[in-house]
Amino acid sequence: MIHWMLPVRLLLASLLATSAAASQLVNLSARAVAYPEADAIFAGFTISGTAPKKLLLRAAGPALGSFGVPNALTAVQLRLVKDGVVLAENSGWDASAADGVALATAARSVGAFALAAGSRDAALIVSLPPGAYSLVVSPAGTAAPGVALVELYDLEPGAASRLTNLSTRAKVGTGADILIAGFNVRGTEANRLLLRAAGPALAGFGVAGILADPRLDLFQGAAVVASNDQWQASATSALNASVGEAVGAFALAPGSRDAVLVFDRASGGYTAQVSGAGGGTGVALLEVYEARAPAVREWSAFNLTGFATVGPGTTGGGVIAETDPAYAKVTTPLELANALIAAARTAGAVRVIEIMNDLDLGALEVGTAVRGLPSTPFRVAAAPKLHPRLLATGVSVIDIVPRAGLTIFSATGATLRHASLNIKGTSNIIVRNLKFDELWEWDEATKGDYDVNDWDFITLGNGGAVSNVWIDHCTFTKSYDGIADVKAGSKNITFSWCRYVGDDGATNPRSFVRQQIAALEANPAAYPFYGFLRSNGFSAEDIVAIQQGHDKTHLLGSTALDAANATLAVTFHHQWFANCWDRCVPRLRAGNVHNYNIYVDDTAVLAARRLRDARAAALSPALQNTLNNTYSFNPPINGSISTEGGAVLLEKSVYVDCLSPLRNNQTDITNPAYTGKIKALDTLYVFHNANGTTTTVRGDSTDNGNPLGPFQAPVVTFSWNGFAALPYTYATDDPTNLLPLLQSGAGAGVVDWPKANWLKTTY
Repeated sequence: MIHWMLPVRLLLASLLATSAAASQLVNLSARAVAYPEADAIFAGFTISGTAPKKLLLRAAGPALGSFGVPNALTAVQLRLVKDGVVLAENSGWDASAADGVALATAARSVGAFALAAGSRDAALIVSLPPGAYSLVVSPAGTAAPGVALVELYDLEPGAASRLTNLSTRAKVGTGADILIAGFNVRGTEANRLLLRAAGPALAGFGVAGILADPRLDLFQGAAVVASNDQWQASATSALNASVGEAVGAFALAPGSRDAVLVFDRASGGYTAQVSGAGGGTGVALLEVYEARAPAVREWSAFNLTGFATVGPGTTGGGVIAETDPAYAKVTTPLELANALIAAARTAGAVRVIEIMNDLDLGALEVGTAVRGLPSTPFRVAAAPKLHPRLLATGVSVIDIVPRAGLTIFSATGATLRHASLNIKGTSNIIVRNLKFDELWEWDEATKGDYDVNDWDFITLGNGGAVSNVWIDHCTFTKSYDGIADVKAGSKNITFSWCRYVGDDGATNPRSFVRQQIAALEANPAAYPFYGFLRSNGFSAEDIVAIQQGHDKTHLLGSTALDAANATLAVTFHHQWFANCWDRCVPRLRAGNVHNYNIYVDDTAVLAARRLRDARAAALSPALQNTLNNTYSFNPPINGSISTEGGAVLLEKSVYVDCLSPLRNNQTDITNPAYTGKIKALDTLYVFHNANGTTTTVRGDSTDNGNPLGPFQAPVVTFSWNGFAALPYTYATDDPTNLLPLLQSGAGAGVVDWPKANWLKTTY
């Protein structure tokens, strides 16, 4: 769809107060000089879905004067047009008292600035069926041309229809006269956007004076988050073309200098800027398309690969119909318990368990009906000591011991709370699209070492080794101990497309960490560790900021120098870590680990580390000694760790602000028995130095002077343990394109596709 516009300079409107569960486009704003008739401002938009969409449409002219905008239009005419027919128009937004009240209320609801009573600004509230529309803004009556701002707001985000295409045509100049489009994306799920700056492509539509070589830059605030110049020169050219085809955009010629971005973000306000490479000028078309679900051809990126394909391979419960007796839909802890019992008793009795909704699974929550079941899979875990929520819920260990292959998944990204899954003595297990939450508390018992409760979200092989396990598209918050531990003797395991988010205390006043800190604040002196921090320069907010990151992620091999660790064989790929203290990813004892397309963003934890160090620097030497040697409150910021002869290969990954991306010894650097083999290939390292400079290096860890490391023990030349080459095939993504791919596909509740796909292993 093409909606033509005059040359414009666009103004990003204020962020909306409205939110939605699924992210979607909800706002377009465009600022330009409005002329009469054919030289009016045109803004195009498309509504997709099955129901009418309620919108607030505004064209401000006189109101811009209060913002210091020169040459503001004194009287505005706003028309809504479809297929050449004017559907509605306005000049004088509150000419009708009833309309004025409704329009003012709607503006407040979305956070739009107020229009003055009686002004000749224009506004409409409309309810439109799905289709393509244009807004036309021109001077009203005899008013002279002037600057106007056209705005479109979605008053019903989350409804059965959505804005899927916004477009602007303009003459691109230089300096302040480049083309700038503002739009907002609101919601909590990842959203894919296609942005295109077409110049050469417009020649095919008879447009004269085109921009020969457009450059497209996407900003959030002042930061450039993505850029493109020449769409096929990008490593994502195939993706650019496939997404364009999927949304119905006109095709771009092979080798043309049009610019394209496929960008994935959860929410926020953005500006897209179109400029001419080398200072060129001319007409360009800027388009913003919503492309919520990946095109079917891209689903192959989610194929099972890695060590979980080795041996008999991993199929889980297979692809079976929802009506099959082996397919169990679970809505309560009791139903989950019975489904797991059925899977364990008789081979094939239950092979698929679908989690239909969030489940609170603590030992005190599930009730006597669950705890009293014969052969119940629920056990009481170590009792909580300090967190007020966990003291009320308790914590469970759920033993998963099916006789045959088993798939546990959620189609919607449901959350499991207050429990640890213990998969033991079995094989051929798939866990997909689940979020794991609320399994952490402050550690007074071991003074911050987190060595008492042994709460991991997932444990593999505790009570019997496991093989052929696939953990996919899961989201993990912050747990007491590790995220997922793999015990000795286990093998052929793959973790893919998972997201590790830590705590959300930076933005959520009721986060799990904040709940704990609030409880400790009631009597800090009763808790020596916490009380020491509070008495020595650390505020409660400091402690929240530092404690948000997760401490330990994955441990492979729980016992040092255990001969059974040699069987460990795990693949981690497309893993997205944020604010992680240690083991990103993993800490390996012996065995083999293959990492590729790992993205580690330690920006927040580096800031926390520097905050901690600043507070420590203000203490006396004696108090510093206590902080450093009695209590563990100092993020080490480690990445991948290989020890005890283990082999870790890292490929095509990104480490941001990680102090030690690669380590080869974490016990005793003087004892070779504790040293492992580790190597990185074509990996991007970015570090923001305290002096404001940035270190950016892309290459192999073996390159001379590469800052990836390892820098602990003498380097052992890399080789696999037990084989010469990896026993599977795989495809990697370029590390510079990794973040948007993860934003669109990593974690629970992100991928929008047919439910049956969660039962498949290839696409």
